[in-house]
Amino acid sequence: VVGYGNTKFTKDELPIESLLLESTKQVFDTTKNLSQDLIDGVIVSTNDNSKYLGAILS
Repeated sequence: VVGYGNTKFTKDELPIESLLLESTKQVFDTTKNLSQDLIDGVIVSTNDNSKYLGAILS
């Protein structure tokens, strides 16, 4: 694992895609010399049952 990003827990009704974008931006902002071509996989996880039921590897 080279880097990670996360979002603050909130009860706001934010789209999951917005939360994913926020945490992805954190990874690029905090990991030196990181570019898209260096990423082999992405793990996304949520406990929101309306969207996903577990971790997703893409």
